[in-house]
Amino acid sequence: MSGALTYTLLEGTDAFELDPTANNVLLVKNGVKLDYEFGSEYAIKVLVKDSAGRELVVSTKVDILNLSTEIMRVGAATDDKIKATGGKDVLIGGEGNDTLWGGLGNDKLTGGGGKDVFVFDTKPSDKNIDTITDFNKADDMIHLQKAGAFTLLTRGALSAAQFHVGAEATDEFQRIIYDDTTGFLYYDADGSGTDAKAVQFAILQKAPDLSHTNFLVI
Repeated sequence: MSGALTYTLLEGTDAFELDPTANNVLLVKNGVKLDYEFGSEYAIKVLVKDSAGRELVVSTKVDILNLSTEIMRVGAATDDKIKATGGKDVLIGGEGNDTLWGGLGNDKLTGGGGKDVFVFDTKPSDKNIDTITDFNKADDMIHLQKAGAFTLLTRGALSAAQFHVGAEATDEFQRIIYDDTTGFLYYDADGSGTDAKAVQFAILQKAPDLSHTNFLVI
């Protein structure tokens, strides 16, 4: 397929919708609460058309688990985009190259196989710390939104000068601090300065290796 693509949700419209303003990510509709007692599985079918009129139908499913925290899991080997809007969410990708947005709240994100992207687009705070369970330095990326969140970063690839591995910043230019002992990830508005305190925004389970090349500022 080539040229501009359009996306139409064919199945799953009772509970989900595509957001055309955010690369057609799959969202739970406003006012809809996914509940295991009313449905443990939702079939999703999307029609993709290109500018030449060629069509492709992509099918996947979303599983709802019977736990105290609602879980959204996409199990297909497709390139899925999963976005939560608030609360304590659990997002689980499949075997494709998935993109996961935790949004507000302390969320748990699992990319699964493939080359996954974890997006942080809300202002860092102690009430907004997401846990990434399976980050892989060789394949995965972390995207940080500049507008309204990581405001002092420069859009594009994160520079080596703005990244530091250690418990705290060692100079005034470092903004993203990764404690490779705990797996904690921080945003520090003034580096080693004393005007701003480093704010944790993520936990990488098992404290995997990480470098500035794993980050993109959007």
